[in-house]
Amino acid sequence: MTILTALALAAGQAQAPVHVPEAEAVRTLHEFAACVARERTGEARTVLAMDYRTDARQRRLRELARSNNRCLDRNVMSMSELLFAGALAEQLYLTDNRGADAAALVSAARLEARSRSEALGNCVIRQAPAEARAVLDTPVTSESEGTALEALRPAVQACLQGADEARMNRPGLRSLIALSFYHAARVTTAAR
Repeated sequence: MTILTALALAAGQAQAPVHVPEAEAVRTLHEFAACVARERTGEARTVLAMDYRTDARQRRLRELARSNNRCLDRNVMSMSELLFAGALAEQLYLTDNRGADAAALVSAARLEARSRSEALGNCVIRQAPAEARAVLDTPVTSESEGTALEALRPAVQACLQGADEARMNRPGLRSLIALSFYHAARVTTAAR
């Protein structure tokens, strides 16, 4: 069984080595999260609305993952909470906002940045909303995903201006983008 390990991208972990998950494991995680989002939509939305910095949110996210064994044809899977939350957010965002204008959605949203990684995701979708949205239209771990993420390089660099150091990998950046879009859509909808 391929194991996903924690992504060292959260605030306070910038100097930790980053494990790049294997493509098969990332695809499996996205398939699992899509199933969980379909099977337990309300619970997934509740967990994603919680403050990710709390133990309660982390516990609920793990419980949500464990409660959906029928979504996964494999035994136990260890995963990054960021990657799982990002895959859930991506599925829910695309379900609700597939045809939405990314620039309009982002410009109308008041996004909260509670960490450096969350600030990065929010900044990237504000700097390049169409390019960031295009990432979510690509198959996970595909060559087209790499191309779409490469198109975001100027936005990422602009968002990191003045930062000491940032380490990220493709699945992590995709997760941050998905989470930022999901939260932008949620706060925009709540404001209406």
